[in-house]
Amino acid sequence: MHINVEYRPSDSLAWLLLKNAALNLITLTIYRFWAKTRVRQYFWQAVRVDGEPFEYTGLGRELLIGFLIVLAVLAPATLAWSTAQTLLSTDPVGLSIAQGIYFFILFVLIQAAGFRARRYRLSRTLWRGIRAGQDGSTWRYVGQSLLWGLASAATLGLAYPSTRLALQRYRTVNTRFGDQHFSFDAPLMPLFTRWLVVLTPLILFYLVIIGFSIAVERSIGDSDAEAVGRKIGEAMVAHGKLMGVALVLLAILPFTWAWYRMAEFRHFAAHTRLGEITFRSTARGRAILIRLTGFALAALGATILVGLLVFWWSRALISLGMGQIFAFATVGGVLGLLLVLFGYRFLWTMIVTAGLVRHICETLEISGLETLDGVAQASAPSDKYGEGLADSFEVAG
Repeated sequence: MHINVEYRPSDSLAWLLLKNAALNLITLTIYRFWAKTRVRQYFWQAVRVDGEPFEYTGLGRELLIGFLIVLAVLAPATLAWSTAQTLLSTDPVGLSIAQGIYFFILFVLIQAAGFRARRYRLSRTLWRGIRAGQDGSTWRYVGQSLLWGLASAATLGLAYPSTRLALQRYRTVNTRFGDQHFSFDAPLMPLFTRWLVVLTPLILFYLVIIGFSIAVERSIGDSDAEAVGRKIGEAMVAHGKLMGVALVLLAILPFTWAWYRMAEFRHFAAHTRLGEITFRSTARGRAILIRLTGFALAALGATILVGLLVFWWSRALISLGMGQIFAFATVGGVLGLLLVLFGYRFLWTMIVTAGLVRHICETLEISGLETLDGVAQASAPSDKYGEGLADSFEVAG
């Protein structure tokens, strides 16, 4: 029997986000842990399978405690890194080595944050009273991420589909619902052939840019500093067609990327099982592009509106005797900060997040759900605190 997933929210998302923004502002963003919890509860309850909503049982204080624990570790580490930068400022080789170690540690921590955040979210996810969960080793996952990341870099991106497939397999086979684990048997080749479609314009773009750079370098020659700008302008005019090709290739990339990511999602869904339960998705890449375009236009409109408010409010303050520069700086700083902290996030959640969740739900089909009756609650303990590392590195979730 085929069952469609529904997206049926019961409350207003806009009102929830506005309320969260107000409380974040009053508490100087300390409320963000409870705000994130409220938003997750909203989306979890909006998604219904066979008429039954998901349930999110995470608590804001769990996220806060997890963040404070990680902060106690990261603060001394950040201080040590700043001290090392100061001490090695006159040693380029030593500074380069230290920077390499720093970025390596940063990569490891970000990967660990993503895996542990997923574990926490699944441990707080229930459906029909049965809890989901994430098993597996964080450090084994980090090791795989590191090795496959190096493989992708060494092959100039050719190994990227293999990287995505390997990490998805590790996450999926270690994901459970109750006492049953998911299985994953997706082949590589369908993803690899699609990835070549994405990689081809990207490689051509870089080749065109390299060609243009060589042409510019030859045109500059031994020119003095004053002539460099003029020579670059002349080269851009002379090689206008080359730059036009580069712009066309760059414009193609968002379309091919969205097409690939949705194809990847459909491929992963079709090869994921939970016992006899199977999944099928017909999600399309244009859903990403439509919502990203909508967000870009809305963000642009909001930015223009804030700019007009800054101008109008500043003129009012100037008429009252405040200095012109001080008025624009004060008003612009306040409204600009509010827009960055709350405005863009509000638009992103309303347009992109909610839109994509709805699209994915409406295009997802589940078969064999009746075989789930034998699933029992798992006895594995769940994480006590949540996502401190992920919150520190702004890992999405």
